[in-house]
Amino acid sequence: MPRTQTEYNRIRQAASENIRTAAMDVFIEKGYHNAAMDHIAQRAGVSKGLIYNYHKGKEELLADMIKKRIEEINQVMQMLPLSIRRPNS
Repeated sequence: MPRTQTEYNRIRQAASENIRTAAMDVFIEKGYHNAAMDHIAQRAGVSKGLIYNYHKGKEELLADMIKKRIEEINQVMQMLPLSIRRPNS
């Protein structure tokens, strides 16, 4: 039975998160400049080609990681009461 669009999106999100997590681990371990896409692919258990399916290169991968983290912070901030988000001056 073919996958539904929802299943495809879920698999794609999971793979992307796996790659970002592996990249974070490799960047911490080796440093950004010493980290190679081969290292990230090996840590994530995927092919280097799959990473390039999601990102043009290491720079774009890092930018995506930062973007996702900012989105997570914004979500948390939105859950805070307005009085905490904008304290009186």
